[in-house]
Formats: sequence, C-alpha cells, structure tokens
Amino acid sequence: MTGTYGGELPLVPQGLLFRDAYERMASQLDKRGNPLGEANKTYSIKTKLEPQLMTPQVVDGIMQYLESLRGQQ
Repeated sequence: MTGTYGGELPLVPQGLLFRDAYERMASQLDKRGNPLGEANKTYSIKTKLEPQLMTPQVVDGIMQYLESLRGQQ
C-alpha cells in the first residue's frame, strides 16, 4: 500500500476499537465462572478477532475518548 503518512492516534482502549467483540464478551465467563477479564479479552482478540465495522457510533466513541484526553492535559 502506498500513500502519505497522516499521523497516528494515541493509545485507545481496545473496547472502543473492537466494540462488537467486547459487547459479545461482556456476558461470557471464564473457566472458573467469572466474567472475562481484560487479559482474557486481549487474548481472544489476538487469536480470533473478527473484523470491526467502523460505524459512525464507533468513530464517535473513539473521538469522545480522545476529546476527554485533551481535557486532561
């Protein structure tokens, strides 16, 4: 792929980028019967991530998060 470098985002929580996967995992339990923790979710995303459709709602969530970071500076 060719193009011009346009910059990068600061670190954004996975739950905002992979919203659909995180919503599916919200009701899942680990082997001990506890809700999945962040480590479980990260492993699941690394091993069997489905594509995330970038809807206006997903982009808005990311933008709101980035705005909140600007307010903290």
